[in-house]
Amino acid sequence: MNYLYIIIFMFFFDSAFANIMKLSDLKAMLLKNNTDISMAYDELGMAKNGLKSIKGALFPQLNLYGAASTGNNKNDTLNSYSSNSLEGDSNISGVDGDNSSIQNLDIGNNSWAGEVNLNYIAFARFNISAGINGRENAVIKSKLSLKNMEESQLINLYSLILEINSLKKIIKHLKWARTVVGEAWKIHNKSDDKDDAFFKLNHKYYELEYKYEQIMMAQSLSHETFFDLIPTAHRSLVYRLPNIIIEWGPCCLIHLKKNYLNKSRDIQKMNLDINTYKNYYQAMRWERPWIPSLAFSASYSKYGNFKGEENKGDYRASAMLSFNLFDGLSSTGRRGQAFHAFQLAEKRKNSESRKRIIHITKLFKDLKRYKAKLLFEKSKVQMKGNKVRQLKIVKGSGASVSLELSLAQIDYAIALMESEQTIKNRQTTLLNLAQITGNFDQVKVYEM
Repeated sequence: MNYLYIIIFMFFFDSAFANIMKLSDLKAMLLKNNTDISMAYDELGMAKNGLKSIKGALFPQLNLYGAASTGNNKNDTLNSYSSNSLEGDSNISGVDGDNSSIQNLDIGNNSWAGEVNLNYIAFARFNISAGINGRENAVIKSKLSLKNMEESQLINLYSLILEINSLKKIIKHLKWARTVVGEAWKIHNKSDDKDDAFFKLNHKYYELEYKYEQIMMAQSLSHETFFDLIPTAHRSLVYRLPNIIIEWGPCCLIHLKKNYLNKSRDIQKMNLDINTYKNYYQAMRWERPWIPSLAFSASYSKYGNFKGEENKGDYRASAMLSFNLFDGLSSTGRRGQAFHAFQLAEKRKNSESRKRIIHITKLFKDLKRYKAKLLFEKSKVQMKGNKVRQLKIVKGSGASVSLELSLAQIDYAIALMESEQTIKNRQTTLLNLAQITGNFDQVKVYEM
């Protein structure tokens, strides 16, 4: 019979172990199904197509118009719609306007007309080049944001795995402590002699109940956060997460600060903003009354009627210089706006980088603090555990130390719980510091 129990135990143990999810599979699920990562891909797609849209201004615009007329009027003017001649506006956020215009063809009654039109903007005071530069920078920023989002969500995944597994261990310790203190409380509550030890036990009982409710709430929230991170995950997955350990050794604070200033994607994105607004400002400086824009146009038209008369055709070619002699000071306003946007981008970079350096310093100091705290808590666990072992020996010799032993076991469980929490906090801080300083690729995550 004993062999049967052993076989059943080994079967369920092996089955549970086999069902542990691999970290590589979790990462694949995250990158495929996470909503924020999917949105970052859409933003990159919008930026790329926005660049295609504005680059169209570098090419000649070819339009075809056609019209036919019948009726009693001597002459009719028909309006033919074209979808790509002049820039328009869109009411949809983040989407360029359609390029539309109306082409007027004057034709007689019972007649038809057609025209092919070719337009090319040769010089637009560098507005087009500045716009293209801004869209190119937007594409690069979207790529950096996508990479940042993927790293952030991976950090969230690792942090949640650490959190959920840590809470499992803490709950195990708390359940054991609650059992111990519950049994001791029932025994000593029957006694009429209520000494200081009893009141201390009573206090520990309610303290454990409070901590237990706190931890259970934290576990529930961590589970819901996990399913928000991977919406397609099965509900049972939170019970099959692998145990992981994070390893990365930051050398010194000065090196981390230099890495942030040289490698951080946040700094790269702010540099791109500065470049974009600088180019816009330089382009706006060309908007002067004495600096024209230059455009070329060529067209061929064909006219005819339905009476069988001979068709007529003609062609035109033109070059046009446009001087904005007075625009109500709108160009001055745009130029000033571009200048202040450029200045704002530089000041924002300086301000944000200083704040980030302070945050990096805090995280680095937190790592050292957690390391010292962990050594302290490990020594406390050893001390509390040793006290429990000694009291068990004393109890075995026949001495009445059950109440003292119960209190010692409670203190031991609380020490274990605090140690688990510190381990989790230190590894989460390590992940955050690595990402901010651009060293996330050096972080090693091992399955245990």
